[in-house]
Amino acid sequence: MVEDKESTYRLLRDEHDNDAPEDRVTQLHQPFAWLTRLHLGILLAISCLINAFLVLLYLENTIPACLEKPTEFAGLTYDRMLPWEDRTQYNTGNYSEQDLLWGELRADSGIIALTKSYAAEHGLHRGSPFPWDSEKEIYLINGFHSIHCLSQLYLALKEYREGLPQSRPFEHSVHCLDWLRGDIMCRADDTPLYTTTSRHADSGFGQFRKCKDWNKLVSWAEEHTACYRNGHFVVEDKLESQVGRFKFCPKDSPYLDKIRRYYGKGEDWFPSDEKIYIPH
Repeated sequence: MVEDKESTYRLLRDEHDNDAPEDRVTQLHQPFAWLTRLHLGILLAISCLINAFLVLLYLENTIPACLEKPTEFAGLTYDRMLPWEDRTQYNTGNYSEQDLLWGELRADSGIIALTKSYAAEHGLHRGSPFPWDSEKEIYLINGFHSIHCLSQLYLALKEYREGLPQSRPFEHSVHCLDWLRGDIMCRADDTPLYTTTSRHADSGFGQFRKCKDWNKLVSWAEEHTACYRNGHFVVEDKLESQVGRFKFCPKDSPYLDKIRRYYGKGEDWFPSDEKIYIPH
């Protein structure tokens, strides 16, 4: 019996004796190695969750800006935050100041000249011929057309207020109203404006909205200027030739020499120096 026990112990001892020293250490630390792997797995999972959260947070802040497609022509985006206001410089209640500002609100810069190839690339209809360059045609930027309509409607209201004859026919005012109606319905602005219990029309005042930068549109229009000035529209609208409205090129314009020759003027003549008539 003793021999059997010794033999049994010998067999067990022989199995351990055959193990390499490294294997003995590994076997000895196996519970600790499993615990370490568990801790590392948990830490890795937490790290992945944190990284996923940070990625989602980044995308939330950047994707809308990336997906916001700039306008096709001037490359404008909604990059300004402006409030709706109850009173602006165009609505102070001081008629003399208001009349001056609305009279200066002109659409002349919105008359532009684009090359025929540019217009074709963007699917535009053919425009009117530009008198100083046969490769260009004349267009009116829609935003400036709306400004024109607003200024003309204000003029009509001003003349009504003062009991003066209307400079424009009633049909023109209706055209402008209908154009603005169509533009508003086309854009279908869905911004909810807050309301109050006040009897005054003060919904949305002070509430901010995303806007495009009008000055950037003006800059783009000036880069493509058609050298246009509306002038005294009551008189000039009735002229057989409208070429005179397209002579007001900037002083660095490549068309100045051609314009001077057309009017028989010298090199010291700059039509842009002529004063603009503003009906008040």
